Amino acid sequence: MSKNHFPQSFLWGGSFSANQAEGGYKSAGKGVSQTDLIPLNKSSKITSSFELNNCLADENSYFPRRIGIDFFNRFDEDLALISELGINSLRISIAWSRIFPNGDETTPNEQGLAFYEKVIDKLSLLGIEPVITISHYEMPVKLITNYGGWKNRKLIDFYTNYVQTLLHAFPEVKYWLTFNQINSGLTDPFSALGLLINDYASKELFQHDKFQAMHHQLVATAKVKQIAQQMNSSVLIGASVYDMTSYPRSPEPNDVLSNQESILISDFCSDVLVRGRYSKFILNYFKKNSVDLDITAEDQRLLLHNTIDFLGISYYVTTVVDQSTPSLFEINDWNIRDETSNKHLKATKWGWGIDPVGLRIALRRYTDKYPSMPIMILENGLGAEETLSSKKKIHDSYRIDYLRKHLSQLQLSIQEGVNVIGYFYWSPIDIVSSGSGQMHKRYGLIYVDLNDFGIGSGKRIKKDSFYWYKQYIE
Repeated sequence: MSKNHFPQSFLWGGSFSANQAEGGYKSAGKGVSQTDLIPLNKSSKITSSFELNNCLADENSYFPRRIGIDFFNRFDEDLALISELGINSLRISIAWSRIFPNGDETTPNEQGLAFYEKVIDKLSLLGIEPVITISHYEMPVKLITNYGGWKNRKLIDFYTNYVQTLLHAFPEVKYWLTFNQINSGLTDPFSALGLLINDYASKELFQHDKFQAMHHQLVATAKVKQIAQQMNSSVLIGASVYDMTSYPRSPEPNDVLSNQESILISDFCSDVLVRGRYSKFILNYFKKNSVDLDITAEDQRLLLHNTIDFLGISYYVTTVVDQSTPSLFEINDWNIRDETSNKHLKATKWGWGIDPVGLRIALRRYTDKYPSMPIMILENGLGAEETLSSKKKIHDSYRIDYLRKHLSQLQLSIQEGVNVIGYFYWSPIDIVSSGSGQMHKRYGLIYVDLNDFGIGSGKRIKKDSFYWYKQYIE
């Protein structure tokens, strides 16, 4: 199929986050973020204040996100190398704790702003459009220890002060995303919301605070849209969601019903972001489960009148659901488990079913639900173990196959009328894995010679997939 089915203005890019790439721990005035405290080989979750304080005091464990791939010091060469792909856009994030070290200050850390000014200037020099995530699983840890995370309404004001600072400092940036995978508060409440599940005396209280925290992020997104329109009408505000497309395990009606419920749950944040109100389904869930949220009349007005300009999605995997599958409302964990795997799909070493057709299924759903909403595919990629050959090469034909098949389904989706305005491969360069903190779970088109403990030459080496993606874009 000809690639001319992609619009002339299509954004071809790559995507990575500050907390997985930058390093620069406490450099140039940076404060401590919650992801700085996750040691190697621990999941992305810290579950209690006791555990959090232990990690704050720990001087002996290895904390991989404090090192990343040293993008903080090597951004100039990294961006130059990434630009060789021929991309016209790059999705990055800003570390909140680099701008406001504690999160509740009134004035920003100018050294942090200066760093991102250099990054954005370099992107401009290379002819690359920045798409910037304002909060990508990275918040100053004091907003958790002193305020309890996003369950506290005060965080809306701290966050909007942070956003106003960014919009004022970088008026040339057109595309902003408020939160990464905003619905992942369902599955990773620590990284997304700053909540510590084992501090709670009851499941019911935790569920209440989880939904209250997610509500506060939805309101914060609406306030950002309002502020941006007042400051610079050319700015576009979006948010991203983690796509949880799933299939019923069987045609038995209760399996089908359970799967329908799972998708309605996974989409509830995008419903609010795009439509400006909670769905009847989620409101009924709140009522049935006595989840009595503080949703003010002003909140409702803000949500209704300040919907997002574009929707970002992260698409990696699909799952299967039956009537015995725990509800996404209650698991507080990722939906990728042995019992949700699809036997019809080949899986990665980490159990992620590879499903290119699922991308097309997901895009049809979003287009049907939100027919006028532009969509960016902000994350799509394959994690694999890789070692350099004797000739210092990475022959990743599996990643090329992954890209080819997903992009083929994307072309077909666009032919069918799906309004996708950009595709961003995760990631153009190897970075620390979000889920495990490992380097050996590699997603990059560029190999970074560092092991799980940050030991190695740090040399950057183009994989075979780098050249394939470059040629495809051309």
